[in-house]
Amino acid sequence: MSEARSAARRRTRLQSAKILDSAGAFLCEALILDMSELGVRLLLARNCGVPAQFVLHIDLTGELSTAALAWRRARVIGARKLPHVTPTPLKPSDRAALKGRYYGVPG
Repeated sequence: MSEARSAARRRTRLQSAKILDSAGAFLCEALILDMSELGVRLLLARNCGVPAQFVLHIDLTGELSTAALAWRRARVIGARKLPHVTPTPLKPSDRAALKGRYYGVPG
């Protein structure tokens, strides 16, 4: 069986992320199961609504990227990265809040 992906995926080891809406408001925590140049597979911490287009905050690097929901199976989702869509920048106070163990981002 051949791989139909256009970019090789790489497994991650317990990398956490946060899903934000397009305005930067927190929606849900997630674990990154694997990632490639073009997409990401996430395990949501809880069953929450994920919009068709959202912002992904990777906790380890602080990177923000815009993604489009490609598929969903219960709490596991697949998303395509949208490199041509720049996410709304977060204020330094909101970035600091996302890094903390207990955080709250207005929205």
